[in-house]
Amino acid sequence: MKLEPMHHFQVVNYIEWTPFGIDLSISNSVIWMWLATAAAFLFFWAAFRRPAMVPGRLQMLAEMGFHFVLHIVDRNIARSARQYFPILFTLFYFILFCNLV
Repeated sequence: MKLEPMHHFQVVNYIEWTPFGIDLSISNSVIWMWLATAAAFLFFWAAFRRPAMVPGRLQMLAEMGFHFVLHIVDRNIARSARQYFPILFTLFYFILFCNLV
């Protein structure tokens, strides 16, 4: 049996689908991205389903992450660019959960 370390990085298409010449195939990387998105959604849903004035552990973790990204955006982008915060926040947590999954 030959050891192949790059085996885990191969993209395998499970469902081939190319409508109008656009490749919308479902592969193993797409499934992992769906899992990461679901994990991020469940994390924030669980953290904020019952918000409290004195937050619990999960709510505090989510709020700390919010303020972390907000602080990075405020320090590196002008205050007038705060309109881009939602997309940067979403992108940050999508990448974070993709790496965690």
